[in-house]
Amino acid sequence: MLRLAWANVVVRRSRLAMSALGVALAVAFVCGTFIVTDTMRTALIDSLSQSPSQLSAAVMRLGQARTVPRELVDRVRAVPGVAVAEGDLYGAMTVLGPDGRRLSAEGDRGVLAGIPADERLSPVRLVAGRAASARNEVVLDQITARAHGLAIGSTVSLPDPAGGTDPYVISGLVQPGPKLAKYGTTAIVGMPYERAAVVLNAVAVGRIDVLAQPGVTPEELVTRLRAALGSGYGVLTGEEVRRMEANEALSALDAFISSLVIFALISVLISGFVVYNTFSILVVQRFRETALLRCVGATRRQVLRTALAESALVGLFASAAGLAIGVGLAHAAMGTVIDMADGIDLAGTALDIRPGTLVLAVLTGLGMTLVAAAIPALRAGRVLPVAALREAHAAPASGRRRRSAVLAVVAGVAGLALAGYGVAIADTGDDSQTELVFTGAGAALVLVAVLAAGPRYLPPLAGAIGRGARRLTGTPGRLAVENIRRNPSRSATTTAALIIGLTLVTLVSVLTSSMAASIEAGYAKHSPFDYTLVAEGGNAPIPPKVQSALESSPQVGGLVPIRQGGVRADIVVKGELLRPQGVHPKVAELAPGAVTRGTLAGFGPGSIALERKLAERMRIDVGDVLDVRADATGIAMELRVVALLDGLSPIGPVAMAEPDFVRIAPDKPVSVLLLRGANGVAEPRLRAAVDAAVAGYPSVAALSRVVAARQWNTSVETLRTLLLALLGLSVVIAFFSLANTMSLSVAERRGEFGLLRALGMTRDQLRRTLTAESVVMSMLGVGVGIVLGIVCGWALSRSLAIVSEARFAVSGAFVAAFAALGVLVGMAAGVLPARRSATAPIVESLRKE
Repeated sequence: MLRLAWANVVVRRSRLAMSALGVALAVAFVCGTFIVTDTMRTALIDSLSQSPSQLSAAVMRLGQARTVPRELVDRVRAVPGVAVAEGDLYGAMTVLGPDGRRLSAEGDRGVLAGIPADERLSPVRLVAGRAASARNEVVLDQITARAHGLAIGSTVSLPDPAGGTDPYVISGLVQPGPKLAKYGTTAIVGMPYERAAVVLNAVAVGRIDVLAQPGVTPEELVTRLRAALGSGYGVLTGEEVRRMEANEALSALDAFISSLVIFALISVLISGFVVYNTFSILVVQRFRETALLRCVGATRRQVLRTALAESALVGLFASAAGLAIGVGLAHAAMGTVIDMADGIDLAGTALDIRPGTLVLAVLTGLGMTLVAAAIPALRAGRVLPVAALREAHAAPASGRRRRSAVLAVVAGVAGLALAGYGVAIADTGDDSQTELVFTGAGAALVLVAVLAAGPRYLPPLAGAIGRGARRLTGTPGRLAVENIRRNPSRSATTTAALIIGLTLVTLVSVLTSSMAASIEAGYAKHSPFDYTLVAEGGNAPIPPKVQSALESSPQVGGLVPIRQGGVRADIVVKGELLRPQGVHPKVAELAPGAVTRGTLAGFGPGSIALERKLAERMRIDVGDVLDVRADATGIAMELRVVALLDGLSPIGPVAMAEPDFVRIAPDKPVSVLLLRGANGVAEPRLRAAVDAAVAGYPSVAALSRVVAARQWNTSVETLRTLLLALLGLSVVIAFFSLANTMSLSVAERRGEFGLLRALGMTRDQLRRTLTAESVVMSMLGVGVGIVLGIVCGWALSRSLAIVSEARFAVSGAFVAAFAALGVLVGMAAGVLPARRSATAPIVESLRKE
């Protein structure tokens, strides 16, 4: 029987080629995914394991406020056993090129980093030139230098505290380390630590990294630091810090891996439909052949083993090809991964190809092929010897149709219930993870119900679509529709792969479109200010001339000054350290409704507003009266919570009324201005007024709401492109499924087409019949997939709202493009089978195998 299986594969290799290609692509996706992620994981672990003996300990702040007072660095240095102690020092800073233009993109500000004298704690790595040492020298990241044509010796400018600019000479080019790599392509400049503290006007630093003196163990050093600093700070050994960073980085990588695995499994699932369709049709085509085998003594078990052996051979050959393709894809993908690796240089890194990955990929391809072919193999094993006398096999059993109907009803009801519950709790503002789980599970069950109910609804849908086909092609169109309707089970399995692929693609489009619309709506409500002006350089104030020029401008409708917080303005609420900012009470008249709950209408002395997620974590709600104590001075006050803020709110996450804020931090200047244009003032006129006010003050950055929303939407578009690229392979396999099924279906009906030719059907009419059938099938799959994707996308967009202003949006251009693509793919899928059938001699077509 094994020899028979091999002979069947060899003889019918052209009919099995498309199934093998689908399996190979799925295996390639699985193999490439694990090779790339294993390589990333190895590089990440190696990167984090380079300094176990260098970093002895770290001191950090506990609570929502993360930075520590700069003077704490001196206290740490004074602890016995400390050799070197440096705090993370970097902040936003406009970086101007020799031509006076920003080196970063519109709306982006650069980053100024303080470079410690001890290079072991440096946040950058020198790659060319020398470290900055003189007062007027800086180092620049090599990506920015390359992008703007700058080199060692070129000049850049940074704002000075007086509102002008200071020139600096580039002494070297650097590569940012993991701490700064999160800023992506933002311009990064570095200068000596103490000079950076002056330029940034820094009164606080981030985590303090500590190196121990020889002979002092990290554990001993941690004990001494805890005793010297008290309980207000967290102190960890270097190994604990590294383990924490590794866990955070690996958890982010694991999320990335999980996403890739999900898309790989989708490809495997769709490839399974291709294999199932192929073997289902082959069983029908070899019906009499199988019956003759039974007549000459083959048992049911032998027939079953032969069919499974045939599928196993296809799976093995396809998996071997998929491994080769997967290794090539992984190699090609490394250039893309370098940009996603969060500061880990993967250039020149050898692929981490593990035996387990190869075995898993082969088992995936083989297992998927065997599972998909199992049901057709069981049907082949149930063929009776007497069936050799029949011309065609019986129609599908009614019991199978009833089981499909029951599955569709149960899965549909359960799916709608779960999805409805997920949407309902989303409206209550509960945990978004729970909402997403319920809604996602419900959407998956609804998809199962739609696939199971395919034989019920596809025939009438085909009839509806066929009316147009009949008008265009006449009798060929009517025959095409009848061919689809007379075998609804085969039509349902043929369109299943297309339905899955188009559902997922449409869902991704709806989600990303809804995210973009939600962000725009969120900015419109929660950040109803046309411009945000920020003074760069730590505690640098907005120049009074800028504020007075804007207040006197007829194009400006109102200003809300904000005093940004710092370590000397931190407050303690319910035992947790929070960092507020002082907001002028004018926000009550300019944006009273820019909240998710409550109102800013009564915002003033004695009021406080918190970001919604922060408030929910601390179990605080509107109307609560909080006992607030200033951490630095001990000043106590009672503040009433008047509003909960959205994550996009410019006054969050903790907003105190300016008079209360000044009581605890009188030295904090106005460093942010929120600006609204006057009624009826067009954007160009407002922009001109803002530019005129900040002219000559490069230290003041003006960011428009339009630009801020555009930056968010650019990230959403990047996400959409990535997801659609990952789903692209699944859609390609789905289109292969249609082409493969059409080819096998035409081969199965060779005698039928020969008879039609003998009765007078022309070659052109036969070609049009088969092309119309393929187009109608593709339109069914694409249409059902798009509708289902829109419905599931609506439910998931409600559960996955990244801002409180959830909006639903559908890209009409996207839907139209895929509808047109479905027609084109249907035509392409039917061209070759139609040509073969139309050109085959009538006598050859009528010959029985």
